[in-house]
Amino acid sequence: MSDIEERYVYAHSKEGCQQNEWQQLADHLTAVAAQAVDFSRVFDAGSWGYLAGLWHDMGKYCPEFQRYIRRAGEASVEGRAGTVNHSTAGALLAVERFGKIGRILAYLIAGHHAGLPDWQDAHELHASPASGADGDGASCNGVGLATSIYLNAQR
Repeated sequence: MSDIEERYVYAHSKEGCQQNEWQQLADHLTAVAAQAVDFSRVFDAGSWGYLAGLWHDMGKYCPEFQRYIRRAGEASVEGRAGTVNHSTAGALLAVERFGKIGRILAYLIAGHHAGLPDWQDAHELHASPASGADGDGASCNGVGLATSIYLNAQR
């Protein structure tokens, strides 16, 4: 998917709408990041809120998710049959970038649809990306791929 232009990378689709009306992923991530800053500023964690918002759907940059969203009508919620896990990429990036303390951020990102699941350690997160709150569908947890696509889109 690295050859797909940013304008063709979507966060959400709506059944019955043309693709040019779908929400672009970069717009979605920056809007959620800004809202998360406002929410988390109350407890002096605006920068953590920003990263949680910015990385929560990073897995949607994966080709598997982009193929899925083009086939499905509304592809925003994980956990339904045939969906693609898009939460794990951002969660893994948080652990990769911040180590042990990044697990807190990873916990928020991984649970952003189904709520906060029971705590699991980072090793379990790597071993079982499509379990629990992340849904039962295909996994799109390639941190390297999702990160490189995301960073290229930000340029």
